[in-house]
Amino acid sequence: MRAQQQTFALLFILKKPKGKKDPRSHIYVQLRGNGQKELWSTQRKCLREHWDVRAKRVCGGPKGEVRDINAWLEVLHSPVFQCRQELYGTGKPFTATDIRRLMQGEELFPARTLSEVWHYHYDQVARLLGKDYTYSTIHKYNTSWKALKRFMKLRSGEEDIRLDALDLHFVREYEVWLKTDYGVINNTAVGTNNTTNVAKPNDDTQMLLFQI
Repeated sequence: MRAQQQTFALLFILKKPKGKKDPRSHIYVQLRGNGQKELWSTQRKCLREHWDVRAKRVCGGPKGEVRDINAWLEVLHSPVFQCRQELYGTGKPFTATDIRRLMQGEELFPARTLSEVWHYHYDQVARLLGKDYTYSTIHKYNTSWKALKRFMKLRSGEEDIRLDALDLHFVREYEVWLKTDYGVINNTAVGTNNTTNVAKPNDDTQMLLFQI
């Protein structure tokens, strides 16, 4: 089903920043779509008396400055409509914010992360506590998640990863880490030097490896 034709209006407006001694006002792009408003700066300024309210363009001041600012406003004007048409062509509902994001090179639909999915799954398990799952299982989930976050922190400096960045290489690295580094940490923590156990991840870490 194609997206319905949406109400759409693009204007350039002036906004005077508070507490600024500069007599010029900032020129903003104001985009309205289905009752939603999105506003962002054009990075240009002009005096209010030099602004044509009807044409939404600069009409006074040094000729070179007037020409340059108005040319820049035209440069911004066309891509907004192009982005709107691109989004309309997807057949999906979209907002003024989506148009602004597409125009400025931002992700429209950021990929979900492993943390989001894990917490969703954990919440489902927690709701079934006492029915399909026990407190012991909940504890193992928590222990496993702590291990995974520790691995991601060491690997990339972040405790999360986008789902579209997950691949077999990540899983293999995690598996090796569980069998070596994490195994050493666990054994040291319990005060054992039995090297025959170092290469074996405990039940908690095995469970999370299967979850991935």
